[in-house]
Amino acid sequence: MIAVTHDIPYKLFNTMGIAGRAAAVAVWDAPDDLPTLFSDLAGSLPAPVKPIGQGSNILFPDGRFEGTILLSGFTVVEPIESPEAGVTFRIGAGKRLDDFIAETAAEGLWGLENLSHIPGTAGAAAVQNVGAYGVEFADCLVAVTCYDVADRRFVTLPAGELGYGYRDSAFKHPPMRGRMIICSVDVRLSRVPAPHLDYGNLRSCLKGAVPTPLAVREAIVATRRSKLPEITEAGSAGSFFKNPVVSVDRLSAIREKAESAGIDTSSMPVYQLADSPGHAKLSAAWLIDRSGLKGARVRSAVTWQTQPLVIVNADGHATSADVKALAEHIIAEVDSRFGVRLTPEVEYL
Repeated sequence: MIAVTHDIPYKLFNTMGIAGRAAAVAVWDAPDDLPTLFSDLAGSLPAPVKPIGQGSNILFPDGRFEGTILLSGFTVVEPIESPEAGVTFRIGAGKRLDDFIAETAAEGLWGLENLSHIPGTAGAAAVQNVGAYGVEFADCLVAVTCYDVADRRFVTLPAGELGYGYRDSAFKHPPMRGRMIICSVDVRLSRVPAPHLDYGNLRSCLKGAVPTPLAVREAIVATRRSKLPEITEAGSAGSFFKNPVVSVDRLSAIREKAESAGIDTSSMPVYQLADSPGHAKLSAAWLIDRSGLKGARVRSAVTWQTQPLVIVNADGHATSADVKALAEHIIAEVDSRFGVRLTPEVEYL
């Protein structure tokens, strides 16, 4: 079934809570709806057609989006393989990722528990390659089934062919960008204990508890709630910037520039990248904090006090222009102090 409505407020479709209206919103409930949507209905849908999940990584424009927001109501979850070591699930694109993680962690299945309490859908996670606490969605991803709008056919793409990297995938770049509508994702979870506890203070958060998937999930949910705003409390798009990756050769120059600005870099987090020799990842949150930007504000857009990597809609009245202005200010200040230019993780629609 396909439901199309026109001239719809989109504040409820984005976790930042930006107000405005969309020319149209189309919701599909099953993959078989997509050929109809992109053939029979194509002429009646305002362009461009933009598929989104929960709108948790998107900054909507002020005023109006003249295209069509495409939402998936396909939330089916089914096991497609169940060998002794684990289970492979096929998850509908519209299934909320955190709901799936809660269900499978309760079943004792390992793999995605470190991604608990991240807003968004399974389909969007396959685009963004969401990650947290040392785990990325692509780590468990087997394949993605899509509807190819250009060729008007369904295709199943192995995860290894989708160019996954840090908050990146082939879906974000030509020729796949705008062409592939994700229908479902296949993920493989394990029955064999495989906790990832070495990121941050996760191990200490367990307080000696036996590390089951559910225990790890509960520790992560508690940690995230202590640091990050609930979107019902203050709208946000989660982490606004990517953690910058720099060459190891630049680290001395970065430290020298910061220290010349009076910043102590002795505690600066530096993560060596095993998959990219000669490069290291820095903490965007640390750079923003040490640039004196915790609590920085542009009208109703504010960096969160306990996690400056997050920009929040403090009173529900922030505009897209407010958020962009604050983001540009943060980028300029961090660049001035460290010589490191931050890149938004959030997509500007």
